[in-house]
Amino acid sequence: MESDNESIIDFGKVHVSCDIDGKKVYHEDLLVAYLLVEDVLFVGSSGRICVLINDTFVHAADAEEIDCSESGDEIIDIYERYKANDWLGVIAWVMEKRKLQPLKRYVDQLKEKGLWKEEYDTYEKNNF
Repeated sequence: MESDNESIIDFGKVHVSCDIDGKKVYHEDLLVAYLLVEDVLFVGSSGRICVLINDTFVHAADAEEIDCSESGDEIIDIYERYKANDWLGVIAWVMEKRKLQPLKRYVDQLKEKGLWKEEYDTYEKNNF
């Protein structure tokens, strides 16, 4: 049962973008809220927004800080990749930023889903 103090956000009814003159324009604040609710992002102890990627590149707690500059490019890219390919899209985003391959099981999943790019072969291999 829902208490009076509990908030529910239904992002299925919230538009996070609109088209202006044929160009998709995002509401970055709603993208951040959506990705926080989906546990893709979290607010670190430094107050910075990070991508949560525990046990993806190392067998431990791990995060990748994102740039929340006025352009919002990283937020938009993470959102689009998450919507298109779920966590594998987010893993690919972090891999491209770090130039480091994730743990082997994720490499295999990325290849299985056809998300592996040739350039990923040049990234540092993960020894974990």
